[in-house]
Amino acid sequence: MKNNKLRLLIAGDKTRFIHLKQLIAELGKIGIESKLIYDLEFIDKFFEMNVKKKIDRNKNFREILNEFNPDVVLLDRISKIGKKVIEQNIPLLILLRGNLWEESSWAKKTIYKSRIKKLALAKNERLIDFCLKKSSIILPISKYLENEVKKRYPEKNVELFPADGRVPEEWYSITGQK
Repeated sequence: MKNNKLRLLIAGDKTRFIHLKQLIAELGKIGIESKLIYDLEFIDKFFEMNVKKKIDRNKNFREILNEFNPDVVLLDRISKIGKKVIEQNIPLLILLRGNLWEESSWAKKTIYKSRIKKLALAKNERLIDFCLKKSSIILPISKYLENEVKKRYPEKNVELFPADGRVPEEWYSITGQK
């Protein structure tokens, strides 16, 4: 850690930047230095034919890691960035927003019918499994997801992280509602 400040690199989808920027502001208040990057700028597509693009993306990501020198990386969604981070021996946190296994199951049954799409889905499933197994902490946003992760990865460090502002302890049940 430089200057005794924790340095957190956050990789995510641009559609969630507004929420991630709020998280960065809150982390800054407690002395955590954070940097937000758009994950797709640093990873190639399934069948990337442009070798120069592939090399440039890898080089650009290595530069980010070298310049910012994060102590830990938070993935807002699982992508090839996770594998790159693991290969660099940087602790990886994964924010889990949805049931990846259910999504994959539905994709197989509905839209991923061609061989190429089935191959891409299988590769993505292996990537998800690799990242979850090698991550330092998995941060599901709900109790339901927490239970799903613990069923599949009982040995992993799983911590409930209500990133969207829903704190389960503040909920109350209503009986008799139809």
